[in-house]
Amino acid sequence: MKYHFDTLYFVAIMPQGQSCLPDRRETEEGIWMSPKDALEANLKGAIPLSPPTIVTMHELLDYPDAGSLKRKWEARPWGDTRLPRMIQSKGGPVILEPWDPQYDDMNENMDTIAFGSLVLSSDEPFSRLYLHNGIWKPVRV
Repeated sequence: MKYHFDTLYFVAIMPQGQSCLPDRRETEEGIWMSPKDALEANLKGAIPLSPPTIVTMHELLDYPDAGSLKRKWEARPWGDTRLPRMIQSKGGPVILEPWDPQYDDMNENMDTIAFGSLVLSSDEPFSRLYLHNGIWKPVRV
C-alpha cells in the first residue's frame, strides 16, 4: 500500500452560523455531511474514504446528535492503539481490523473472489475492508 496512516480524529462543536473552509494545503475540498451520508457516498465511489475515516465515520453512527457525542467524548479514554492488518490477495488487498475473527490467523491466503457479493451497507458492523476498483468497502466475514 502506498500510504500508511497514523491518525487521530478530533471532534469540535461549531457555534451556530459558523462555517469553515479548507486550507488548500492539506485539505483541498470541504463539505458537511452526516457520517451515514459519507459512508454511502464512499460505497457509491462518489467520495473515496481512507480506511481510518471509514472506521471513524462508522463509529459516529452511534450518536444521533452532537449533544450525545459530546457527552460520550468528555468521558471517553483514548484507548489502545489500533493496528489493522493488511493481507495481499489475488483479488486485491484486504484490511483486517483487530476485532476481525481472523486477525490473528497468520494464513494470508484469503479468498477474495466472492467479496464483491459480500459488501455491507453503510450502517452494518464490519471487521474487514476490501479494496475494489480504488474504493475501500466493508465486507461480511
